[in-house]
Amino acid sequence: MSSCRTGRPTSPPPHPVAARYGVNELNGFASWFGDLTDKQPEAVQDVLRECIRGEWKFAADREHVHGVLNDLVWHGQELIKFITPTLLDLVRQGDPKNAMILQQALTILVRDDQSDARELGLIARDRLITIEPSGGTFLLWLTLMMQIDAEVGLTAYV
Repeated sequence: MSSCRTGRPTSPPPHPVAARYGVNELNGFASWFGDLTDKQPEAVQDVLRECIRGEWKFAADREHVHGVLNDLVWHGQELIKFITPTLLDLVRQGDPKNAMILQQALTILVRDDQSDARELGLIARDRLITIEPSGGTFLLWLTLMMQIDAEVGLTAYV
């Protein structure tokens, strides 16, 4: 690659910049994102974490939440290992304002083989105790609890 003005070679964009471009593709991640992940996993992980933390702050009434978490649900199985600790930390701290973001996060955590089902079950049990059954996220937590420990889930519901 060369500069149009000088004709001298220029370097490719820094890896964090490339990772930012890679997460902004329509319908998933850029086709070359896997190669970047192999070569610069830290840069990819940092950008994914930043995106997830930003999406966690989406307003409750935001309708279009098809960002990085959504892409991870549908196209990012190989990337989940990079963001599981961040998602668990966020879930431990509390629910996001937007229920769709929580649904995407829980979907990812359930799919991840490395996620601690026991810890997720404890978090779900605590949420079911503190959230009103009419609350927007109650059914998400109940569904998760039923997958992890149906007996506890039924007890929380009854």
